[in-house]
Amino acid sequence: MGVVMNNPLDVVVSRSRNATAGEANPYRWQWPSVYKIAQEEGIGALYKGFKPKVMRLGPGGGIMIVTFDFMSGYLIERKKKNQF
Repeated sequence: MGVVMNNPLDVVVSRSRNATAGEANPYRWQWPSVYKIAQEEGIGALYKGFKPKVMRLGPGGGIMIVTFDFMSGYLIERKKKNQF
C-alpha cells in the first residue's frame, strides 16, 4: 500500500529533478504537479516505474520481517536463560 500511495509523488520528484537546466520547471509544487500529470497524460503516468519498485521493495520487506522474527525469538530465549 505504501508504494501505491507514494508512487505518484515519486514520479513528480523524478520529473522535477530531471528538468532541463535553464528552462522553467513545470513540476515545481507536488500536488499541482500530480494533478497536471494526471490531466495531461492520464492516471497511468503517475504509476510509471511501479513494477520495478514493488519488485525491489517486496523481497526487502520479506527479508526484514524474517530477520525481525528470528532476532526477536533469539533475544527472548536468551533473556529467559538470563544470558544478558
